[in-house]
Amino acid sequence: MKVYWLYDDGDQPIFYSEPLQSEADETAQSAVARGELREGLRSWAVVRYKSLQKVLQESESGLGLHLRRTWEWLQARISPHESLPRSLRLATSIELYYPTRVTEEEAKEAWSRYLGARWRYHILWFAVNALIAPLTIILIWVPGPNVIGYWFVYRAVCHVLAMLGLRRARLGEIETHFHSSDLLDDNRLETSEEIALLGAKLELKELEAFIKRARVKRFSDEDTTLAVQ
Repeated sequence: MKVYWLYDDGDQPIFYSEPLQSEADETAQSAVARGELREGLRSWAVVRYKSLQKVLQESESGLGLHLRRTWEWLQARISPHESLPRSLRLATSIELYYPTRVTEEEAKEAWSRYLGARWRYHILWFAVNALIAPLTIILIWVPGPNVIGYWFVYRAVCHVLAMLGLRRARLGEIETHFHSSDLLDDNRLETSEEIALLGAKLELKELEAFIKRARVKRFSDEDTTLAVQ
């Protein structure tokens, strides 16, 4: 798994990896079926994550189209930074690339701070969503799938998957190698052209979409809207 140290609107690094969510989820589901994952929270989270997606995708009630659009609207407002922590749960190794002006010790320290900050974020919002999800049972009488109920359960599961990945990285269960790269020395990413150029150099197909989503999410103040955490 390749992770890149980037900058966007500030001196604080952004760690980015190409999305592996779909592939990771399919692998995890197969592993659960083969009994390779421990029973309990991990297997429950992976299986529940997939089943919730299936429920919404296959909804064909009179409200089905509206519900799917609502679900997609909510999905679009999830932080793009969640993809990396969730992918960590199945990573066998990490190749982390950082600018040459940064020392390896600084890169290790920044990576450690990142993992800690994301861990605190996900454990907080897991607790919030897990507490709210049972309260949505009153919506069972509303016609069609209980999208609100599904949403809070789904978000709790997403946070569990991210926490599993972050825990592995923080405990050193994933072998991590650090590499300096001069390709990352000038990566302020202020314009679409600069983003596209860096994406082409590093063969990062989703970089531009990630940066755009990250900026929109930041401007919308992600920590003030409970429903989309």
